[in-house]
Amino acid sequence: MADVNPTIRTLAALSEGPSILAMGAQLEYLMAEEHDSPDRTVAMLRIPALHLSAIWLKGADPDQQDIVIPSPGPIQPLMAGQRYTMAEFLAIVRPMAADRIRQTQETSGG
Repeated sequence: MADVNPTIRTLAALSEGPSILAMGAQLEYLMAEEHDSPDRTVAMLRIPALHLSAIWLKGADPDQQDIVIPSPGPIQPLMAGQRYTMAEFLAIVRPMAADRIRQTQETSGG
């Protein structure tokens, strides 16, 4: 997987490994499953502080809900592979992030 800076068209980061392979397999499955569905843009959503990555299916039209599908990892109560609307996803992730911020100490780093 490559992160590209679109403004200056340069490579920002390169990642590989089991999690990237798993995400690739998930994308292949989605492409087969979604072929008759409305158009969507696919993106990767990463929240490093929560050790969370997900596939983000962005609705092409404003009335179409965005869908988030978490990848495997330590992300309970989210379920890997389950589809969440963006509103459902944020309702779960915001309290997780707030809890992480509350636990952060000066000696924690970051």
